[in-house]
Amino acid sequence: MLLTRSHPLPDGSRVRLRLPQAGDRAGLVALHERLGAPLDDVRMSRILRFDPRACLSVCATALTGLSEVIVAYGHVDRDGSSSLVVADEVLAPGVTELVAAALAEGAEARHVA
Repeated sequence: MLLTRSHPLPDGSRVRLRLPQAGDRAGLVALHERLGAPLDDVRMSRILRFDPRACLSVCATALTGLSEVIVAYGHVDRDGSSSLVVADEVLAPGVTELVAAALAEGAEARHVA
């Protein structure tokens, strides 16, 4: 699954998968608040300052109106031992499955390489 490309969801909408960036702080806070799971500073730091040798992290964004909104975030340890997906299925139905598949594919590619 390619990052930075848009991917279709079952309802016909599209999301873009990409790596988390420092500028994603407000979008990640908004995602977690929409889901009723506010982020503390420690968790935010872990999301934005990950070691790509140890884990794979992905954000999914969707266009809503004229702005791009983070609709999902996920990470998986490179050894596959731990993973997490946080997704707003109301704004992007099916995004959880897409992000989980991207993470599984990334973890699997690491084992093959």
